[in-house]
Amino acid sequence: RYLEPNFVDYAPQPVPLAVIGNDNAILVDCRRDGEPKPGERLEIELLWQALKPFDRDYSVFVHLLDSSGRKWAQRDQPPLNGEKPTSSWMPGELIWDRYTMDLPPDLPNGPFSLAIGIYRWDTGERLKVRGREDGQALVPLERCLEWRKEESFRR
Repeated sequence: RYLEPNFVDYAPQPVPLAVIGNDNAILVDCRRDGEPKPGERLEIELLWQALKPFDRDYSVFVHLLDSSGRKWAQRDQPPLNGEKPTSSWMPGELIWDRYTMDLPPDLPNGPFSLAIGIYRWDTGERLKVRGREDGQALVPLERCLEWRKEESFRR
């Protein structure tokens, strides 16, 4: 059974959200499980596509920012909580990953953006993001479509 092909029925947007590293991966799309609410959790699902092999294992960060750029929540973790290290990503492969953030009780009303990137956990050095100097892709939260918990990119 493990040799069965795993096809994905997904039509990507015409332009990726970000190109990471030396064209190692693209951030294809994102989804969220609702609107951010004070004191609750927000789940973000990211869809990556590997383009070239990574030279080592990296971690991913997802930060929730308000319109002034203040960080209200964050989640840093290796892809799939360490089950799918970046060094194992194969060119063309799609990687789905979920990030859960605990939101503070004093969370203001939006609008919000997500700062997303990949970095070396041991040094904090971020991989470059095409078109940005700060090593992070900024994605308006409303760009991430809502999904119901029973749905996801994974079918």
